[in-house]
Amino acid sequence: MISRAISEGRLDAVGRIIRLIHGKAGGATLLGVSPITDYVIDGSLMVADDLKAPMVFIASLNQVDYDGGYTGYTPQSFVSVIKDKVKRMNIDSLIIISLDHCGPWLKDKHVELNLSLNEAMDECRKSLEQAIKAGYDLMHIDATIDAEASHPPEPETVAERTINLIEYAEDLRKSEGLGPLGYEVGSDRWGYRDAEHVVKLVSLILSGLKRRDLSVDVTFAVGDAGTSVKPGNRLNVNKAIELMNALSKHGILLKVHSADYIENPQDFPSIGIGGANVGPMFADLIYRRIKELALIESSLKPREVSGIINALLNELSGEPSVLKYVSSIEELKSLIGDSREFLLGLMTRYVWSRDAVRHALSILKSNLRSINVDVDKELISIVMNSVKHLMLNFNLQGSLLMLKQLAM
Repeated sequence: MISRAISEGRLDAVGRIIRLIHGKAGGATLLGVSPITDYVIDGSLMVADDLKAPMVFIASLNQVDYDGGYTGYTPQSFVSVIKDKVKRMNIDSLIIISLDHCGPWLKDKHVELNLSLNEAMDECRKSLEQAIKAGYDLMHIDATIDAEASHPPEPETVAERTINLIEYAEDLRKSEGLGPLGYEVGSDRWGYRDAEHVVKLVSLILSGLKRRDLSVDVTFAVGDAGTSVKPGNRLNVNKAIELMNALSKHGILLKVHSADYIENPQDFPSIGIGGANVGPMFADLIYRRIKELALIESSLKPREVSGIINALLNELSGEPSVLKYVSSIEELKSLIGDSREFLLGLMTRYVWSRDAVRHALSILKSNLRSINVDVDKELISIVMNSVKHLMLNFNLQGSLLMLKQLAM
């Protein structure tokens, strides 16, 4: 079931649903997954169904947008695909769709096109409109980046831009006759990452919303709890507790981003973290398994070799988004060893939907089918193992059963 159907029925809002899950005995941390490929979508849905747990997909503007993003999905087609998968796979779970990092210059194209503030804000409004009309439930408004300034924007500036986007979203929601949305604010990418600035930002946003007579549910606020996308990643429990204590005064849950490769996931629910996002890690895990499968393929000496790794590298060589990781394509090519493989793994998420990569993958699948290796199942399994590990540690199992009892 898609959560808006619930939020407009027996349970009144997505924010309430999230808080009910969070309040589960022993605490629970909602897992947000970036839908970087269909393998991630399918594997996540299957685990959620098996564990009777909620599934949150966090779609960034780079991934899913009115122009297709790097997945090829628009918000409308993305929601439709999820609904189709839920029906076809007979999934019985709660699916929440969230827009991730919607703000000026947080879509790579905003930077590539050198958009002004007004142009970038207009693009964000266009993206919000498509997401709301498609049926998204939760909007992460992130105005913490300023490409026109040499320093991070002050809390007052971030708050004003955040409120402007929320006001636009609310006006649109009401004009469309849609039910209440949840909101997420702030970012761990902001230059001011200490608890004092995060709380100041939240206070400014809440007071500004009140002045404009906007009664909305700010469900989550993002803060820097020491996490980063890399092996050995650990939550800084003390920093997280400091942030949570400050946000709890406003009735807002802490959302931790960059929980990829996290080594202490059990600490998230035990100390009361509301949500955690994971994404690039799945691209890396899939890439590493693809490399292993390509080696198996080469040993078969097929008539036509897929060349899947070369296809990925060729597509990456012309992808502007890789420059977020390296200063130039030449630098990428010069990397060696684990550093190179790790970065390549993360960056493959930008090109899995490219025609050349899809073609190479279809050849790989055909070649390995001859020895009864199902590539799709192999890759979905990689995702499932990771998602299940996180969901169990986040104490999400059985949450759907609890919600159904409460909704009766």
